[in-house]
Amino acid sequence: MQDQPLELGGESPYSAYKLLSLTFNTGLLAVACSGAAKRVFAQPLNLVDFGMTAAAAHKIAQIVSKERVTMYLRSPFTWQKDEGKEGGRKEVPKEHGMQRAIGELLTCPYCLAPWISTALVAGHIFAPVPTRVVTTIFALTAAADWMTQLKSELKEVTEAKTKDKPAEVQARVISVVS
Repeated sequence: MQDQPLELGGESPYSAYKLLSLTFNTGLLAVACSGAAKRVFAQPLNLVDFGMTAAAAHKIAQIVSKERVTMYLRSPFTWQKDEGKEGGRKEVPKEHGMQRAIGELLTCPYCLAPWISTALVAGHIFAPVPTRVVTTIFALTAAADWMTQLKSELKEVTEAKTKDKPAEVQARVISVVS
């Protein structure tokens, strides 16, 4: 029997979740032990490296989980679902087992971020210079995206002032900035 979506009373692929959790936790432990053995993290990441790594992890998670250019990575684990004229297309995890569990992971930027963060910290341990290059590129990309979004919101505020709706758009700008 195939698993149904959870919202239709389906069951989660718990065995696959267990295997993914075991894989993640093993990798996390390996990175932590490696860092301790090499005494790389006797001090925490400095503030700049922390911020760059956080922004890079966020951006990479967004690219892997949502962008069309990485759809080929998700396609073995997801289906394209037509949401109608207004909704466009949406990716949903395949029906059951490991394909479903990985599909859920690959379509959720919040779920993917710890995996990416672990890989980036491993990079700081084993290859700090190339990792800084990668984190810088993706952090700058994230900052550019935030600036573009802020510009768009500010443009709407300016247009809204002429239409007497500044409070609604101002609240949206505040939510983007914060």
